Amino acid sequence: MFMGSESQRERGLQQIEVIKKTHFHSSACRMQTLFDTAPDAWKVTLCFHAGLKARHTRMTFDELSAEEKRLIIDAILSMKSFGHKLNTLFK
Repeated sequence: MFMGSESQRERGLQQIEVIKKTHFHSSACRMQTLFDTAPDAWKVTLCFHAGLKARHTRMTFDELSAEEKRLIIDAILSMKSFGHKLNTLFK
């Protein structure tokens, strides 16, 4: 049971919405933007690294299944980690 006033409750709900938009919505959106705007060569590399088929390179992020999206995100994060290791190797 909520012990505050109605105005405190409304303010709390508004703050929760702000937190959702700033911390949770943008991460999926960035992956979608990255995949949808990637050049064909990058999409081929991402899909290969994720273990997907060539037909996936012609799809948008929204057209992928939840499992395929997870595989793409894992591939992007893996490549990011590899790029970071390369960057530190050549400094």
